[in-house]
Amino acid sequence: MNDESDDYRLFLRPPTASGDTRPVEELRAKLTRVPTLEEIDGRHFEFGEADQAGIMKLALETAADEAAGQFDRVEITVPRAWLPGRGPQVFALVFMAAEWLGWEVYDPQIEDTLKKDVVLAGMIAMRRAQLDREGER
Repeated sequence: MNDESDDYRLFLRPPTASGDTRPVEELRAKLTRVPTLEEIDGRHFEFGEADQAGIMKLALETAADEAAGQFDRVEITVPRAWLPGRGPQVFALVFMAAEWLGWEVYDPQIEDTLKKDVVLAGMIAMRRAQLDREGER
């Protein structure tokens, strides 16, 4: 099993200082229609097929009264080993969920929000570099 240092963490959160909360059911209804996403309970989901590195997890969290059925943050943990190969799938789901909510994607590793077009450009550049390396063999 992997330890926490092997995970890449992201958060979906309302735009800064908005204090927005959402009903759990609002996102849950959409997430349960995503292929390869499994609901663990009403607030925890797993995405993709588990491998030796682990599995992608989504947790709907709140600083407010959890019994009210609201959430104000989605914590996402992704095995770091997934990013080179499964990065497009991972970020497609992350940005799709953020768009459903009208929220932002926050990366605590760099202490900044991520922009979809910048992430996409970076992934395309990484894939091209990978293909170039493979072509040199």
